[in-house]
Amino acid sequence: MSALGAVLLGTVSAVGGGAIRDLLTGSVPVVLRHDVSAAVATATGATVTVVALRCNAPRPVAAALGVTACAALSLVAMYLGWRLPPLS
Repeated sequence: MSALGAVLLGTVSAVGGGAIRDLLTGSVPVVLRHDVSAAVATATGATVTVVALRCNAPRPVAAALGVTACAALSLVAMYLGWRLPPLS
């Protein structure tokens, strides 16, 4: 699988699963909010993972780096109040 395919697959899987979770619990899906959403953080984490694997990092290390990048971006965005532009 290509690097772009891996990033897209990881992002779509994570965002889709989160949207289904939110819909089943009766809340607005995170991906529809204007904050730095799960899609951006997930794409960042997936990209870091793919780059680490391309640099021959061991799989557990690459996965840990991807998770850390995703969580760090989400937390920093929440703390600093970063917002994405509206879709209108």
